Amino acid sequence: MKSAVIDRLDALTPYAREFLQSPPAHPEPPVRAELFGQQRFEEHGRSLARAQPVDEGGQGGSRSPSFFPRVADNIRALRRAYDYISLTSQSGHYVTPAAEWLLDNFHLVEAQLQQIREGVPRRYYTDLPKLTVRHLHGLPRVYGIAWAYVAHTDSVFHPQVFSAFLRAYQQVSELRLSELWALPTTLRVVLVENLRRVADSIAHSKVAREVAHAAWDKVDALGLPELDTLSAMMKERGLQRAYLAQLWQRMPTEQQEQPPPLVQWTQQHCPDGHALVVESQVAQVATNLTVSNIITTLRTIGQVEWVELIEPLSHCLAVLDEIPSFQQESELTRKQITHSLERLSRRSSRTEREVAQAVVRAAYLTAQGKLVNV
Repeated sequence: MKSAVIDRLDALTPYAREFLQSPPAHPEPPVRAELFGQQRFEEHGRSLARAQPVDEGGQGGSRSPSFFPRVADNIRALRRAYDYISLTSQSGHYVTPAAEWLLDNFHLVEAQLQQIREGVPRRYYTDLPKLTVRHLHGLPRVYGIAWAYVAHTDSVFHPQVFSAFLRAYQQVSELRLSELWALPTTLRVVLVENLRRVADSIAHSKVAREVAHAAWDKVDALGLPELDTLSAMMKERGLQRAYLAQLWQRMPTEQQEQPPPLVQWTQQHCPDGHALVVESQVAQVATNLTVSNIITTLRTIGQVEWVELIEPLSHCLAVLDEIPSFQQESELTRKQITHSLERLSRRSSRTEREVAQAVVRAAYLTAQGKLVNV
């Protein structure tokens, strides 16, 4: 029955047909939650640190996922959504502002995959502390931190708020220097994940509208059983209200003596069509805001002076800065020192701050001309 109904809607695009013939699944919600200000973020940083048990060894179990969870799949999904939205926009269908953002900035989205790959090598993440909570099991702790930040800002990047969030987190649980340096790439990964979810939502809503238009184009060929089948397919995919809103908007303005089944069906199932349209408009505004925020933040991440943001957040660097000569060293020398410190920390099972404190003590004793055994 379902295939027969789809076949009758001969105006459907291949994307819409494939979507309707695939196993039904509701779209994943965007990475979006209650918006936090700086004070609320500081509270959340401390509570999140308490709620995120980690495997400090960094292995996360023998079956831990890749750090780059479905990044390549996200890019492929974004390309499919882009192609579909672009095709329907060329055919004269209405394009929402969020869809226009995606169409105009897709070159930036595609560049993210290369930037993610080049940002930090995959092997870099094998030693990072991994989360042990079920829904993020095996992923680096910084992934959970980035997810929380993106969700509670609606994908907006505020350096001051981000720094306050991380400082508060470290009041409970210190982050390694390697974790702090992983954050720019991790933010990109979460933003691409969020954009994929929003783009899927945009594309699926367009499918719902496309099906509604196709039904009206076949208004004299669809009976009540076929219309019920179409409605059930939309409901299975979480798109019934978007579908009904578009049907209602296509309703004829003049009364008909013997209206076709589609008119009767729509009148019965859309008792408050105005409310459906308002709901659709509100959802479009929220989606447009999220997409514009994601695109803007992806640009911003590439422009931020991360050294200036991250170094003040590192507890071990704050300790090393007590050595006057360390502050005067070149960037290359500082990197060599911190890399050695990270390796020594892993091998000695001491925190990076403890190792840095030992280095400072050694430097002080050496300056005093005393024998040092750290």
